[in-house]
Formats: sequence, structure tokens, C-alpha cells
Amino acid sequence: MTTHQLEAFITLAETLNYTKASKLLHTTQPNLSRIIFNLEQEIGVKLFMRSKRDVALTTVGKVFYDDSLMMMSQYKSAVARAKQVDTGTKGVIDLGYLGPAMLARLPGIITDFKRTNPDIIVNIWEFSYTPLIRALENNEIDIAFTPEKGLLSVSGIEKRRLFSDEMCLVVNSKHNLAGRTAVDFPELSDEPFIMIDPKISSMDFDMLWSMCQDRDFIPKDIFLANSLNNLIMMVSCGYGISILAGHMRQFTDSNICFISLPGYENYFEISCAWRVGLNTSVPFMLETLRI
Repeated sequence: MTTHQLEAFITLAETLNYTKASKLLHTTQPNLSRIIFNLEQEIGVKLFMRSKRDVALTTVGKVFYDDSLMMMSQYKSAVARAKQVDTGTKGVIDLGYLGPAMLARLPGIITDFKRTNPDIIVNIWEFSYTPLIRALENNEIDIAFTPEKGLLSVSGIEKRRLFSDEMCLVVNSKHNLAGRTAVDFPELSDEPFIMIDPKISSMDFDMLWSMCQDRDFIPKDIFLANSLNNLIMMVSCGYGISILAGHMRQFTDSNICFISLPGYENYFEISCAWRVGLNTSVPFMLETLRI
């Protein structure tokens, strides 16, 4: 059974006149008769009672008419939805973000997007650094808000910078460096460093390690933390010092001091990354971001 057959049946059921129905369908009366006959043969029931002058729906035909209206309505709705998804005006975006970096900014972005794109659903997923890059590589998410440096290894994507942040030394409030406005690496030669365990997030570890290499600096001792919260707790408890982006201040208390590192004012860069053509709704998000 085709939508063409349903349309012919509905038109004849509403006009109860082959001549009128044929004109409305832009076909001939013999062709309409053939369509109705084939439909009845296919479903195995009589839909119309016919005489030389009159056409009337059978009892089965009346029931089938109501169901046919419902089927046509569902079909038209499905076609409309498919077209909306194809143009991106209706759909779903899976957005991955680096938790701490986007907590202050993401609510405003999503609010603006929903105001202008109410028919596009945005699923937001929080990741740590390495899993976020992996999800983008594997097309598990459509858009990633992630550090720029991690995107260097990902091929076939477009990216635009959203914002940058400074990198800071973080120490316990009772540390002898607490209260300083700036510190350089040579002053840290005797300090134990706390870093994210590379088995948890190799990119977090590598970013900090590359900063040390930039300054030909090798930490005296290294302690590994299994999360950013754990790293902050270890600094607060006096296990050592570490380096964090400036936005991490919002997740610490008076036990932690942030000290500027000259030369790293805009080192931490968050970018928006996506694959072109993978999801037709993505350009609407880029428009909200003014990308």
C-alpha cells in the first residue's frame, strides 16, 4: 500500500464521486477505478459499494477512512520532521565540554541557543581532558569545548578559539610563596609538584610537563592526583605545589593561593571544535557562538 493509494481512497471517500475525485487527483476515472480496485485486492476487503449512480463507503470502508486520515497525517508529520532535521532546524546536538573551564560560560550559551532554536535539543556531557578529545575523535559528540592543545592530534575538524586564560602556580596559603604576585620556575627547584596521573588524563599531565620543559625545568619530586579535586586537596593539605588555569579559582577556598607565572598569561586556550557536515544542526550553535 502506498501513500498514492491512500490519497486516492481518501479523496473518493470524501467526494463519493469518481468524476469529482478524478479531477481533484488530476487523473482519469478509469485510472482511479484501477487504483481503488488494486487497494481493495491488496487489503482483502471491499471499501466501497458501487451502483450505476451511487458510490458509498462500506462499514469497513468507514473504519479504514478514519485510520487512513491518521496514517496520512503521521506520514506528513514524518516528512516535515525529516525536512527540518535535514535543514538543521529540528534535531539533536551532543555537546561535550571540559567541566571546570565551561561551568561559568556554558549556561549563557545554552540559554541563548534555546531562545532562538527551540526545536533543537542539546545534550550536554561533561568530560575530563583526555576522554573529551577521544569522544570528539570517535564522533560520539558533535561539538567539543576543549583546550586548543589537545586538538592538534585530531584530524578532519574545524575549530575556533572561544577564550584564553592564564596559568598560575597554586600553593597552600601557608606556603612561603603565598602572597607573591608572580613567581618564575627557577624559584621552584626544591618544591614537590602535584600533577594529574597520566593514566587518568595524559593530556592534563602533558600540558603541565610541557610548561616545565619550556623552561628547562625538572621538578624535584612528583606526586600524582587522580582528579582535579584531588589535586586541589593535595595542595591544600601541603603535599606540594601545582599549576592550574586561572578559572580554577572558583573551585578553591582560602587555603589555596594563585600566583601568576610570567609568560603564561594566555597559555590555556579553550576552543570550539566540530566536524563539517556531520550534523546539520551544528551551524545554528556556531551562529549562537558567532563563529
